[in-house]
Amino acid sequence: MPLNDFCFSFNTVMPLFLVMFIGFLLRFKALDAVTAGRVNWLVFNCALPLMLFRDIANSDFSAALDIKLICIAVVSTLIVFLCTFLIAPKIVKPEEEGAFVQGAFRGNYAILGLQLIANIMGDAQTGKAAVITTFIIPVYNVLAILALTLKSIDAGQRLSASESIKKASINIIKNPLILGILAGIPFSFLRAGTPQFQLPLFLQSALNSIAGLATPLALLVIGASINTGRIRNKFKPAAIAAVIKLILTPLIFVPIALLTGVTGEQAVILFVLFASPTAVSSYIMAESMGNDGALAANIVLITTLGSLFTFTAGVFLLRRAGVI
Repeated sequence: MPLNDFCFSFNTVMPLFLVMFIGFLLRFKALDAVTAGRVNWLVFNCALPLMLFRDIANSDFSAALDIKLICIAVVSTLIVFLCTFLIAPKIVKPEEEGAFVQGAFRGNYAILGLQLIANIMGDAQTGKAAVITTFIIPVYNVLAILALTLKSIDAGQRLSASESIKKASINIIKNPLILGILAGIPFSFLRAGTPQFQLPLFLQSALNSIAGLATPLALLVIGASINTGRIRNKFKPAAIAAVIKLILTPLIFVPIALLTGVTGEQAVILFVLFASPTAVSSYIMAESMGNDGALAANIVLITTLGSLFTFTAGVFLLRRAGVI
């Protein structure tokens, strides 16, 4: 029934945005810019890495390592990057190109995406979704640094391609999310080889407590960072980037993936990956690398608000098509 499918889609997506809305309200009292920055540091450096560690450690890594899924995700991201990189000079101003390209391909998958997948498929099915983070986050970082370096309007910020890749590599090695995933892999293999192996109960309980903070705190911070007054600022380039990120990318690449035989959980992961709003960190990186920070912030805002509708519509369509 269409109504049942819509209710499923709405009930899957809306909880994330209600928490974000609470964060938006808290920005006037508890979550000012300084406090939100500290909470965001806590999420990125502690809660989220531990959540990924827990998900990987409690899953069978060899079973969750889906090479086909990873290849589709990485190749599709590279194609979007290359296309937006080439068309950017034709549709935005030179000073806007770096922020535009980054905003069109770099999604907030680790925070919004993993939780949405858990809402759709259940918490027990997040192993494969977490594993793909190991590959997509480095790709995001490398491509973002390349785009922001090559398109920088600040000559003092421009690096050679080799310097850009070196900088990206250092950022990847130090990335807490990658470290959390890598730390969980040995425990995953140990559990696969010794099914009776379990982390000590006290450690598992502590992990669950801290990891459970990751998504709600992250959503509160995202909500607190929303500034609707920015929407008019550089609206046109931000809207074009949002259309590419939220609509065109999933609309093109999910059907292609389905034609290759992708089904069920794989299709859900790819849809959420492609349709996730632009990562909040893209604004910070654009600002620090001599690019258009105002445009980057507006892309984050528009894609975040717009994803409420595109996520709901996408889940509804996948449900109607029998994929979910």
